[in-house]
Amino acid sequence: MISKLSRARRDDDGSMTVLGLFVFIFIGLVGAIALDIGQLYHARTQLQVVADQVGHAAIYRRDSQTEAQAISDAVALGKATLPTAVHGETIKSTDIIFGKFDYDTKVFTPDPGSKEAVRVLAYYASSRGNPASSYLFRLVGFSSFDVVVESVWQSYRPPCANEGMIAGRKIDLQSNNSFGDGFCAQANDRVEMNNWNSWGSNSTVSMPDKSRLVSGGYESNPGLEDALKDGYINPRVLSRLDAFRTGFLASDPDIIPSYITNTTPINVSGSKFDAADFPAGRIYNVSCPGTRFTLDADPTPLAGVVIVTDCKIKFGSGAQLQNAVILSTNTSGNTFTAPSGLTVGLDDNCAAGGGASLMTYGGMDFAAKLQSYGGLFLAKSSIAYAANANGMEGVSMIAGVDVSGTSNMGMGSCQVDQDQGFQISYFRMGR
Repeated sequence: MISKLSRARRDDDGSMTVLGLFVFIFIGLVGAIALDIGQLYHARTQLQVVADQVGHAAIYRRDSQTEAQAISDAVALGKATLPTAVHGETIKSTDIIFGKFDYDTKVFTPDPGSKEAVRVLAYYASSRGNPASSYLFRLVGFSSFDVVVESVWQSYRPPCANEGMIAGRKIDLQSNNSFGDGFCAQANDRVEMNNWNSWGSNSTVSMPDKSRLVSGGYESNPGLEDALKDGYINPRVLSRLDAFRTGFLASDPDIIPSYITNTTPINVSGSKFDAADFPAGRIYNVSCPGTRFTLDADPTPLAGVVIVTDCKIKFGSGAQLQNAVILSTNTSGNTFTAPSGLTVGLDDNCAAGGGASLMTYGGMDFAAKLQSYGGLFLAKSSIAYAANANGMEGVSMIAGVDVSGTSNMGMGSCQVDQDQGFQISYFRMGR
């Protein structure tokens, strides 16, 4: 009997069954916890995606719509992404708040009516009847969890879109040019330059891959090495030329400059004009008997007007434009030309106002001594300007193809907002 009891104590048959049971339970617990955590991460990811989509839609719509309409459109997008019938009300109109955002400190401040930034909150919450469900945690009294995410988007304007050059393809510069502090040259393919092009402090020379730079070298282009960066900017303001034209001719107050006092367009036809043919304060819809008209504006500048045309325009020597917009739907590569000394904008030491804008569905080709003071040049094709351009302050050249400059030019930067009402916003996620 004692021997049998002793053998029973030493018998370990079946002991692995108990150990296996504990291992099975432990694995089951870990798996269940992983399932719950995975469910929560999935719910959070869903919410973050829809919050980001809604935030981008809200700030994009707000650029051209009322606050209420922007919110309504954004909420509709959120419901299309996460249908209410399945996911509950993840985003309400009250979850979208416009305001201001400091990109450096990441601080958002509500400010109703603002177009600068938007904050969106998205919810899986018991208070809305759509909490994220759990599995194992039900055993310890947690049948669901609240999940809340945030997305902040900001409207901004890249420095190159305010002052400098943006080319959809190439910027081509020759020799002996100087670019002041803060000047920006952005090409979405490559930048080419020869020798002795100097770049001031905080200037930028960028392209998607800076190794595509073609130059005479850093030693012969002072400041270039510090200015060189990778970057891309979509010149999407060019897609707004149709809207600008329509707005001018339809008396749209959101498009028409403040110096226009009578928004009813005047139809004009001719092949040769001077500044006296366009009294200030009006919008002119100009036609020409051929494909081109000439415009002399020296010594009296063309000022305080908007001209819309489908013609090419040749400016007379020394022509001056101040507080003026000229938009041509002509698609020629030389829609705007000038023999010498065209001045776009008022030389006022970077003061507000006085700037002028040239816009075309085609291109621009200017001879020597182009000057610009708060000048905006928009061309769906290319912009070219020849030697001895000088007095460039606050210039913005945006071309769908190339921007080309020759030699002996001086281009400075006001480093203040040059907005004349025609630049458009870009958008980025703040946090």
